[in-house]
Amino acid sequence: PDAEGSFEITDIMPGSYVVSTGELGCVTTPAQVTLELGEGELVSGIDFEIEEALLDHVEVSGDAQMEAGSDVTFAASAVSDGGQLVETGLLWWISPVEAGQTARGDGRFTISDDYIGEVTIAAQDTLTGLVGRLEGTVYVTVGPATSAVFADSTGMAIAFPQGSVSETKTIELSHDEIPDAKRCTRDLLIVGADYHLKPHGVVFQTGHLPVLTLPIPTDDALMVRWDKSTLKWDEMDADRFADAVEASISSLTEFAAATASRALGVGDVRVEPNPFSPETGPVTISYELSSKAARTPFVTVRLYTMAGQFVRELASNEPQMKGRA
Repeated sequence: PDAEGSFEITDIMPGSYVVSTGELGCVTTPAQVTLELGEGELVSGIDFEIEEALLDHVEVSGDAQMEAGSDVTFAASAVSDGGQLVETGLLWWISPVEAGQTARGDGRFTISDDYIGEVTIAAQDTLTGLVGRLEGTVYVTVGPATSAVFADSTGMAIAFPQGSVSETKTIELSHDEIPDAKRCTRDLLIVGADYHLKPHGVVFQTGHLPVLTLPIPTDDALMVRWDKSTLKWDEMDADRFADAVEASISSLTEFAAATASRALGVGDVRVEPNPFSPETGPVTISYELSSKAARTPFVTVRLYTMAGQFVRELASNEPQMKGRA
């Protein structure tokens, strides 16, 4: 370009062309111009106005359903506070790292062939640091000849032997939020994540059952499955290892780690920071609440000084859900 930003392009073949220009962090008006160039024709007077823009957000678009082992492509748009597209540089990544990788950093990813579960595709504007995200799911395809192990980023794994299904199935995993009424029952307390394998009710072939491995947060944790017909958790016959439990599964449903309800009591009290005072700022007090008789025992919490003087009452005979409070 010359000093005024003018361009001259020569030796172009006749045809249809789209002309655009841009500058990082700027909005161009118009965004592009389409023209038809004839034989020996001279075209001039194509003008663009480039203005610095205030970036408002980054939008990531693409298919949120991805198959394990596939190559996928996403696009991202930087949008100004006025709703116009902004020319920008982007830094791409995928999370968790176990889900896949990008070799070129341009929105193209290769999904890991042994991953199953949620995934986040992110694009960050290199000038402002604003990040756009697309939440998605990686599914696996299992057929009669499939012999493979798929895992998520938490330590869960499911091993399919050959012959586990009679026809090809598409299987997904989600980590759903468990409502308190479902997380805390009279007999059990869910202590880990929820592993919801879908579609619900898919039945596997006898003698060729998949093996599910779940991480356990406590030494006394059990593996349980959700029975949709009775609306309760059923304990499974599982093998225990140092930090995981493993069991064969006959069908797809929700699975989790749980502990058996203990007698009424309070344990594992944590105070951060400790010691604390009004001068040190806010304090967080947490504890493990257990009960065999009630899902929501009544709790009273009082604060005392090191000398035993009463300071204040934080809770007075209030019902609290058992578990971590």
